[in-house]
Amino acid sequence: DTWTRKGPKIEIEEDRRNTGRGNCNVNVEVLLDGCAHGVDVSAPKVRVFDATVENASSRENAQNQCVYDYEADIMFSPTTPAIVGTGSLDTPALDDGTFDACIKAVPGRPFMDSTGSTIQAPPLIATTPTVVGGVKSCPKEDVDGTSSLCVMESYPSINNSSVVDSSSSAYISQNQLLLGQEWTKNAIGEHASVASFSAFSIALMTNQAPADLLQDALEAALDEMRHAETSFDIASKLMGQEVQPGPLPESKHEFGQNTKALAMAVAKEGCVDETLSAFEAAAEVDFIDALLENNGALVGTKYADIDVDILGWIRDELRTIALEESGHAALAWRTVKWICRIDPEACSMVKQHILNEEELDRAFQRRFGHSFGHGTGDALKIMEESWKKLYSHVYVPARGTEVSLYDNISGESLVALMAKKVLQGVMDK
Repeated sequence: DTWTRKGPKIEIEEDRRNTGRGNCNVNVEVLLDGCAHGVDVSAPKVRVFDATVENASSRENAQNQCVYDYEADIMFSPTTPAIVGTGSLDTPALDDGTFDACIKAVPGRPFMDSTGSTIQAPPLIATTPTVVGGVKSCPKEDVDGTSSLCVMESYPSINNSSVVDSSSSAYISQNQLLLGQEWTKNAIGEHASVASFSAFSIALMTNQAPADLLQDALEAALDEMRHAETSFDIASKLMGQEVQPGPLPESKHEFGQNTKALAMAVAKEGCVDETLSAFEAAAEVDFIDALLENNGALVGTKYADIDVDILGWIRDELRTIALEESGHAALAWRTVKWICRIDPEACSMVKQHILNEEELDRAFQRRFGHSFGHGTGDALKIMEESWKKLYSHVYVPARGTEVSLYDNISGESLVALMAKKVLQGVMDK
């Protein structure tokens, strides 16, 4: 028997030429990312199992530094039945509105509940047109759903190659729809960051943190509100329909006088996750800058078919977001530095489990692997160099010890500039 794969379609043909062997049985296993791909399988019998990937890790191969070894546990649900088909079976990618199943790293600080689960609001999209500037939008007085003039519904999946908005006669390409979807996810992440910094502020107050840390945490929440609003504006423009956040899911939180728990949370969510998110946003700005300098370079990228004025607007807003996120990252490192001054045990714990060279290198590889989605290693190389310089200079200091080496980071890219700003923000306060 033979099987072939062409894009998302798999065909299996049964070879009966050797009749002396009787029936031929072939099992073909295909592992797909359900958040990114659907699959169309043609075979005598098909079964699709739902699984999750847990405990993922990666590390450099000991024999070949150009190779990374990946390990993970694939967990199959004992309660979810398999999808069974005979002849053919078309399983689409997960609905892009299924954000709890397809959450990805986005700009901002993740909002976690007391169990460590990530909390995000579902996105909503306007489905009845009040067209303003080519965008279906809801008048402010109708957003609560009390008026029949406007309805906000669950965010739809995108399966078609293009969409024509008959109400505004606007053509929206698949690239633009996918980019709008990406910015919707960014907006939802920024929206969750508002709640994250609100909870962080309470945690600081509970542990009697210095006033400057609390003030900066509250200001960071206001930054995230602006980032969320800007990101929803960009998503709405790209989608041709107004996109808004739905209600934040219910969650439970515990605020105790526990500097160890505070140190572990801020190191993971701020020093690692938020800093790497800011690096990624800055690298994207550098990438868009290069594209706009050479207009023909847009072809073949995710920004193909995007109006250059809109792309310039996206670049400018993303630059502001990245630079402000660098201040939030500095706040996280400063918080850990303060905890190390008052609680050596908490300091040792966070260095042992999170803020050490091996774990920080591993965090970078988990986030970016050895590619950065643009077909070039330049952006990845700049990010990795800046990340290593950052954590090697902003190490968790011993009590009474200061380091100020941010001038050692050089370069003209926004990533390098942002790494400098993080270091300067930590050392100058």
